[in-house]
Amino acid sequence: MWKAATLPLLTRMNGIMCRRSLPGGKHWAEPTVERAFFQPSWSVRTATASSGHSTDRYRRTIWQCNSKFKVEERCHTPTVDTETVQRLFIQAYNRMMENREQIIKDCETMRRALTDFAELDAEIERQLEETQVVAELVKAAVKENASTAQSQEAYLRKYEALTERYEKAVAELERLQNLRTTQRQKDKKMALYIRTLKKQPVVLREWSDTIWTVMIEKAIVHRNGEITFVFYNGTETKVGA
Repeated sequence: MWKAATLPLLTRMNGIMCRRSLPGGKHWAEPTVERAFFQPSWSVRTATASSGHSTDRYRRTIWQCNSKFKVEERCHTPTVDTETVQRLFIQAYNRMMENREQIIKDCETMRRALTDFAELDAEIERQLEETQVVAELVKAAVKENASTAQSQEAYLRKYEALTERYEKAVAELERLQNLRTTQRQKDKKMALYIRTLKKQPVVLREWSDTIWTVMIEKAIVHRNGEITFVFYNGTETKVGA
């Protein structure tokens, strides 16, 4: 992931990941990130080249995977400098914006799917009723045991079965409710992305820290130097170094 740097243009850069090759030709990216500002797996350093004069130096910021020099599982993803990232991002952005209208339509379709809660709400209602029914059964079992002589072994088996059923019902209810909340949050993010997309220029001619921040979810650096830029709507654009 790309660590927030101290450079003015890079203080809010989002996730950078590297894609490694594993035996068998499989690939994996690390780490999985949803937004910026997670614990970084990429770090920044400053390279200095001198031309022989103490006052004449060229400095540039270089990004590298933190696993690049580890003895075990060494990462072979190449280092990248800030200027390269900015240049490739502009290319990716302009390529993506060629299909802006279609992307907006796709996002609106996704929003409709995310906010179609009819089936999910019905499941939540059924699960809520299940928890209420089981809770009453537990109360009834406890009350009966307190007022009626019965085998305690049989009672405990019944009580434990009802308790397990109740806990499963509550867990499923929480899962469904969390799913609904997640979909609502995704819808809000998608709505914001659409508004943002409509406001941005079709052609980007120079680096913009603001556009990077509001448009990019993460960037994946490949072993051949190519970078895949993943926009917040899920669109992926790969550009060469």
